[in-house]
Amino acid sequence: MSKSRRIGEFVTVAPRFLRSVNLSADWRRSENSSGYIITPNVTQALGRLCQGLLTDNGQRAFTLIGPYGSGKSAFAVFLCQLLGDRTVSPTARKLLAKQDQQLAASFKQLLLPEMSDEKGSKGFLSIAVTARRRPIGQILVEGLLQAAAELEKTRTAGRLSNRIQECLDSEFWKDTRSILELLKDLGQEAKRQHFLGLLVLVDEAGKTLEYALDDHEGGDVYVFQEIAEYANRNNDCSLLFLIALHQMFDDYVELAERTVRAEWTKVQERFQTIQFSESAATTIRMVADAISHSVPLSGATKKAVDEAISELDQCHVPMPVGMTMSSFRDFAARAWPLHPTVLLALPHLFRRLAQNERSVFSYLTSYEPFGFQEHMETEIDEDNGFIRLHNLYAYLLSNFEAGLARLPHAKRLLEANDIISSRQSLSEDEFNLIRTVAMLNVLGEMSPLKATKDLLNCASVRADFETVEKLRLQSIFTYRQLDASYRVWEGSDVDIEARMKEARRQLRVGSLSLLDILRRHLPERRLFARRHSFEKGIQRYFEVEYAERINKPEDYQELGLTDGASGRVLVVLPQSDHIGLLRAAEQATSSQVKLAIALPRQIETLRMVVEEVACLRWVESHTEELRDDRVARRELSLRLTEGEQKIVQLLQALLDPRPAPFGNSCKWFWNGADQAPRHLTDVTKLLSHACDVIFSESPVIRNELVARSVLSSAAAAARRSLLERMLTSQDQERLNIDGFPPERSIYESVLNAGRIHIFDSAKGAWRFQMPGEDDPVNLRPCWKLLDREIFTPDVKRLQVQDLFLRLAEAPYGLPRGIHPILFTAFYIVNQDDLFLYREETYLPEPKPAHFELLQRRPDLFSVSGARLDGIRRDVVSRLAKGLNTSAKTAPVVRSLFRVINGLPSITLASSQFKEKRVVKMRDCFLQARSPEELLFSELPLCFEIEPFLHNETRVDDINRFFDGLNGCLSALGRHAAETQEKVENILLDKCGLSKGVGGWTELEGRAAWLGPRINHEILKPFLSSVVNGISDNHNSKPALSYVANRSFDQWTDLDVDRFPGLADGIGEQFRRAWGNFGDISRELSADESRQKEELCKELEPELRRIRGRMSVSVVTAALREMLRELEQEYRNDKE
Repeated sequence: MSKSRRIGEFVTVAPRFLRSVNLSADWRRSENSSGYIITPNVTQALGRLCQGLLTDNGQRAFTLIGPYGSGKSAFAVFLCQLLGDRTVSPTARKLLAKQDQQLAASFKQLLLPEMSDEKGSKGFLSIAVTARRRPIGQILVEGLLQAAAELEKTRTAGRLSNRIQECLDSEFWKDTRSILELLKDLGQEAKRQHFLGLLVLVDEAGKTLEYALDDHEGGDVYVFQEIAEYANRNNDCSLLFLIALHQMFDDYVELAERTVRAEWTKVQERFQTIQFSESAATTIRMVADAISHSVPLSGATKKAVDEAISELDQCHVPMPVGMTMSSFRDFAARAWPLHPTVLLALPHLFRRLAQNERSVFSYLTSYEPFGFQEHMETEIDEDNGFIRLHNLYAYLLSNFEAGLARLPHAKRLLEANDIISSRQSLSEDEFNLIRTVAMLNVLGEMSPLKATKDLLNCASVRADFETVEKLRLQSIFTYRQLDASYRVWEGSDVDIEARMKEARRQLRVGSLSLLDILRRHLPERRLFARRHSFEKGIQRYFEVEYAERINKPEDYQELGLTDGASGRVLVVLPQSDHIGLLRAAEQATSSQVKLAIALPRQIETLRMVVEEVACLRWVESHTEELRDDRVARRELSLRLTEGEQKIVQLLQALLDPRPAPFGNSCKWFWNGADQAPRHLTDVTKLLSHACDVIFSESPVIRNELVARSVLSSAAAAARRSLLERMLTSQDQERLNIDGFPPERSIYESVLNAGRIHIFDSAKGAWRFQMPGEDDPVNLRPCWKLLDREIFTPDVKRLQVQDLFLRLAEAPYGLPRGIHPILFTAFYIVNQDDLFLYREETYLPEPKPAHFELLQRRPDLFSVSGARLDGIRRDVVSRLAKGLNTSAKTAPVVRSLFRVINGLPSITLASSQFKEKRVVKMRDCFLQARSPEELLFSELPLCFEIEPFLHNETRVDDINRFFDGLNGCLSALGRHAAETQEKVENILLDKCGLSKGVGGWTELEGRAAWLGPRINHEILKPFLSSVVNGISDNHNSKPALSYVANRSFDQWTDLDVDRFPGLADGIGEQFRRAWGNFGDISRELSADESRQKEELCKELEPELRRIRGRMSVSVVTAALREMLRELEQEYRNDKE
C-alpha cells in the first residue's frame, strides 16, 4: 500500500450498514437478510418467540426493548422474512440453520404445514408498521390495510379491504373493538388463504406512546392490551404480537399522574419483555464484520496492528465476556483503521454517551466532522491511518457538545475541552494526550479501560512518561495511587492529596499492625452457604474474623458468634512458619465444626487499599471545605467508590484457593483436615456441607417472609394475624383465611406443609397436631425439643426466650420468625397440660393479645408443664367431675380460678372468717404463680396435708383435701350474703325498726311514704335508694352503698366496721322525719272520707280562731304532739 493513497480506497462499510432499517418498507426485500448477523441475543429472542408459538396457550405478546441502534428494526425485518412465505424466507432460514441448527429445526416444525404444501401455501401474514406520532389505532388499521393488500383478490378479501378502508376513513379506529374485529376477520381470511397465522409488528412504538400522553382519547394505549390478550388466548389462528421500544412503558409516563402510570403498567403486564441489547463482544464482532478491506493490508499496517494488539495485551486489559485475546486479535485486524483501544471502547462509549443520537454504526457511516467517513478521505500517515481515542473525542465534541452537557458521564470531556481552550501553550501531542486521558476517564466508569501509564502508551502516539508527569505537575492530571491511573483535574480549592497526608498522620496507619488495619477499616463480611441455604430455605452464613495466630483448640469451644451467624471463618495472616500454621489449623478445627480456618498466602495488597479507603473516609468526614466544592466532592466520591470496589475484588481473591494470578492459593481447614478446595465454588460447597453437619435437624422453610431473624413490618403483621387465627379459628379450613393475604403463604409453608394443621375426619373438623414422622418441613425435631424441655419429671418453669434460643441453636437452626408460630401450635395441642406466665403471673386463659405480645417480647413470658399420674390424676379427675370440665390440670385450675374470681370483692378482701384456713386457701389462689404448685402443693398445705407427689396413692388425704376445699369454698360463697344481712339489721335497728325481712319491708313502705313529702338533702337520696331496691327483688345493696358512700360490691372489712357509726346519723334523721310526717292509717273508705271532710269543717273555725292568737309554729307543734299521742294509742290498741 502506498502511504500517499487515501484510506477510503482500501476500506469500505458493508452496504447493509449504510442506512437505517425501516420495517414497513424493507421487510419484503429478501436481500435485506443477506449478511444479517445472528448474534446470541438474536437466537435467544427467536427461541422465546418460537416457543410461544409452538406451545399450547403459550405467550405470544412481547415487547422488544433496547437502546437506539441495537438492531431491533433489523431483527423485526429478519423475523418477518423468517416467518414469511417462500418469496422472502429462504435466505433467512439458511442463515438461521447455519448459526443454530436446533433453533432452525424448531422453526421448521412451526412452519412444517407451509413447507409440505405442494400448492405453495404461505407462512405468516405480516402486519409490519413503523410507528409515528399519530394515534395507535390509526397506525394499526393502516397496517391492516397494507396486509390485506397482500391477500389474493377474492370476494371476501375485497369486502374485508373495503371495511378496513371505511374504518380508516370514518375514524372507527377510535373504538378498540373495531380494530379487534378487523384483526380477527383478517386472521380468518388469512387462514382460508393458507397462511399459518398473523405476525403483528410495531416498530418505533415509543413514538405513538409519546403521542398517547398528549391525546388520551385518540392515542389510547388500551388497544395494545386488547391485542396482547387476544394473541395470548386465540387458538383459531396463531397471532404473534411484537412491539419495539427504547424503554419500558413506565419510563414514558414517569412524570405522569399516578392513575395514568397505573393504567400503562397494566398494559405492560400483558407482554413479556425481551431485552435486546448486544454484549460488548458481539458489538465488536459486528463492527469488524461491518468494515471490509478491498485489498489485504500492507505489511507495515499489519505489523502496526499486531504491535498495537501486543501492547494492549501487555496492559492486561480484560477482554469482554465471551471473547479471548486470540479472537480479539482477528477482529482488530479486520476493523482497521480503528485502533484496538478504540474497538474496545466503541460498544461502551456509544451505549452510554450517545444512545439517543447515534449508534456505533451511525458513526461508521457518518460524514460528520471527525467521523469515520471523513477519516476515510485522509491519507495513510505515519500513524498507519489509525483512528485513536483522541479522534473519537474530537468527533463527540464537534457533533454532540450541547447534548453531552446533559450526560453526567460526558462532563469529563467538556472539562478537558475547557483545559485545552485555556492552555494554548501546549503542543498538539499534549492536547491529544489530554483528550485520550479524558476519554479513558469516561470509559473507566463503564468498562475496564483506565488511564494507566501502560494503556496511555498503547492508546496514544506519543505518551512518554515525561510528558505525562509534566502535565501532572501542571495540575492538568492527577494521579490515583489506588488504581495507578491518571485523571483530568477538574479544578478545586481542596488539595485532596494534602488532606490524605493529614489523614495518614491522624489515623497513624503507618504504625498500626496489619491486623488492626483490617479490623478497624474492613467492612463486615459474610460468607454464605448457598446450597444449604437454598435447600433449607434458611439463610446460613459464616462470619469472617481476622487473626495473627491460631490459639489452642480449647479456646474455640465457645466461639461467641454474632447474632445470626452459623459459624466463623478465621482468616489467619501469613506467617513465616507456614508448616506450623497448617498443623495448628488442623488441631483447632478438629473439635469445633462451626470453625473454618483460611490461610491466605498474600495479604499486603489488601492492606494498601484498606489504608487508602480509610484515609479517604477520614478526609470526607473531616474536610469542611468539601461542602461547597462540587469538584472535590465528586473526585473524593469516585476514589472512594473505586477503593471500595477494589476491596471487594481483593477480598474475593483473598480466600480464593486457586493459584495466582486468579487466586491466592488459600488453604481451607475444617473438621480437622485440609479440605483442599480448587475453586471458590468449592469453598461455598464446603460451607454448605459444614452447615449440613451443624444443623443436622434443620427444618425446610419455603417462605421468605418468616424464614429470617428480623421480620419486616408487613411480615410481622401477617404473622400476628396468623397467630390470632390459630387461636380463634383452629377448627376451620385454612384457619378461615380468605384469599391470598401474606398470612396465607405463611400458613401454607409452615402449618399446612408441616402437617401441623390437619383435617380430623373422625370429628369432622380441622385441628392442630404434632408433626408426623413423614413431616416434609422437618419441624418434628423442634417440636420434640419443646416437649422434652417443658414436660420434665420435676415441674419447672422455663423462660420462653430461652426455649427460642435453643430452637435457634444447632442442630435445629429454626429461624426466629417461626418461633412464635411453632410455640403457639405447641400450646394449642398441649394447652390442658401447659401453664403460661407473663412477668411471673399465671395466665389462666391466655388471649390472642398475649400471644401478640409474646411474638414481640418473649422475654416477658415463661411456661411450665405437668402431665398427670397417681394421686395427682385422682385429684384432677374428681375436681373435673365436680366442675364439669376436662380431667386436665390446666382446665381444672382455670375452673377453680373462675369460681374464686367470681366472688364479690368484699369476700376476696375480707379476713372476717371463723376458720383461718378459709383466708389461707383464698390467698393461695390470689397469690398463685404456678397452677401445678397451687393444686398439688399449696392447697394441700392449707389443710395440713402433705403435697401430692408423683405416683402416690393416699385415699384418706384426698378425702380430707376435698372436705377442706368444699368447706372453704362454701364459707367464701356465703360470706357476702351473711355480711349483707348483718349490716341490714344494723340499719333497721338504727331506723327504729325490727330486724329481718319484715323490718326491711316496713322500711321500704315508710321510705315510699316519706319520699314525696320531704326535701332533706341527705335523707331524701337515702329514701330513694331504699325504694330503688324494691324493683330488684327488695335488694338492700343500693341503700347500704349510699350509707357507706361506696358500692357494696367493693366493700372491705373497714367499711363493715364503720357502718354502724354511719347508720346512726341516717337512722336518727329517718326517725325524726317519720315522727313528723309519718302516717300509720290505712286508706279510708268512702264513708270514712265523708266523715273526715265533716271533721275538717268542724275544726276549721276553731283553728282560725286559735291562729289569731298564736303563731303558726306553735299551732303546728301542738298538733304534731297530739298526732303522735293519737298514733301511739292506736298502736297500743292494735298490739
